[in-house]
Amino acid sequence: MKSLNLEVSDSLAKQIQLKASELHTDVNDVVVKALEKFLFFSELESFRTKLSEKNNNTGWSSEEDLFNDIS
Repeated sequence: MKSLNLEVSDSLAKQIQLKASELHTDVNDVVVKALEKFLFFSELESFRTKLSEKNNNTGWSSEEDLFNDIS
């Protein structure tokens, strides 16, 4: 497993420590989980953008348009 060194603001460090305490876990677990979620949602947004571009080429401007066409 790789190790990373991060510099964060004092306020962010305090938030992370409070969340770790609240969850009865260590700071590392909170940071890893936050990074995993960030990367997941970043990838999801990228995917949605690509789909949106393709949808616009097909005349769909919303998920409802797609739903109506396939229903």
